[in-house]
Amino acid sequence: MDIKSLKGAKAPPAPPSLDDQIKKAAKMYERQFLDEMMRAMKKTVPESDLTKKSMAEQIYTDEMYSQYTEKWVEEGGNGLADVIYKELKEKILPSQHSRYLPVSKDVQAKTGETIKKVVK
Repeated sequence: MDIKSLKGAKAPPAPPSLDDQIKKAAKMYERQFLDEMMRAMKKTVPESDLTKKSMAEQIYTDEMYSQYTEKWVEEGGNGLADVIYKELKEKILPSQHSRYLPVSKDVQAKTGETIKKVVK
């Protein structure tokens, strides 16, 4: 292998840190919560007996609510992701000022692996 051929090669991207994975998982939970909330709110709107919704209209409406939820989460959501992130971070990555007892390294590693599975 020639060293000159490696000159333009780029290093593979670094894997996301555990902190980034926790943030992603927290946003995922917030998105799911908001999606369920939107579905529950949609059920409270009465439908007219005069015009029944077609299957296409139902699909469109569901997708529209999903897009509302996605945009809501992108804009900061309702703050649930921040609360989840803070709690998970304190439990998974305890600091000196944590209100929880220190967690052993093997428990941290196992928890990190679980989060990686959930995030994927």
